[in-house]
Amino acid sequence: MVVSGMDKPECLEENVVTAKTFRPMSPEEQRVLLARTAKGPIGSKVEEYKKKEA
Repeated sequence: MVVSGMDKPECLEENVVTAKTFRPMSPEEQRVLLARTAKGPIGSKVEEYKKKEA
């Protein structure tokens, strides 16, 4: 988990709550998520910076 910089105390408070309530995904939750996203576009199809320059 990463807690990034913030510009307001409220942001820090939100990040603290997120860190305190963090619960890793179960293996079943991971499997379901990976199954749902497996068929989507990857790499240079959605990330322009990965395209090779001509």
